[in-house]
Amino acid sequence: MTHLTYIHYIFLAIILLLFVIFSYLAIKRTTYFISLSLVNIFVFSAMAFFSIFVVDTYTKKAIVKDLDQQRILRNETISFTGTVHNIGKFTIGKCYYEIKLVNNIDSQKLNGTEVFSPRAGLTNEKGKGRPGVASKEFVIAENLRPNEERRFSVWMPYPPYFKGTRSYQKLTCH
Repeated sequence: MTHLTYIHYIFLAIILLLFVIFSYLAIKRTTYFISLSLVNIFVFSAMAFFSIFVVDTYTKKAIVKDLDQQRILRNETISFTGTVHNIGKFTIGKCYYEIKLVNNIDSQKLNGTEVFSPRAGLTNEKGKGRPGVASKEFVIAENLRPNEERRFSVWMPYPPYFKGTRSYQKLTCH
């Protein structure tokens, strides 16, 4: 569950006020009362639900600093260590960190038909059935207060057949 801020409550109060106004207008039109009430309930419930997520994207902000990655050959894993920093003004409930390792297509000597075929992402090793992408998501922080920093360290399996790997990271907080 996300931490609700006073901005969330302001948006929910405005939506509730609009709901009451439109419900009053629906009562005044007795011929369409049931259909207007159902539409009113559906529209304002959807607005309240999505407004929580929209407000979260603009109020819950964090960055990853001092990111370091190391490949551990002993057990074929890769580790990522760093610091997550809450740069917003509100407490963050959870921060998710998604890491994608993509096998470099240039190092595989593939021709154009293998790269641009629809199954190129699934069998990237010339039909050997090996996936060309390894992805994993981690929870790296919980209940992160404003301007607070926390160290994290995560590990994920590193496919031994990957050569010239590129890594992509994505931080999502709410």
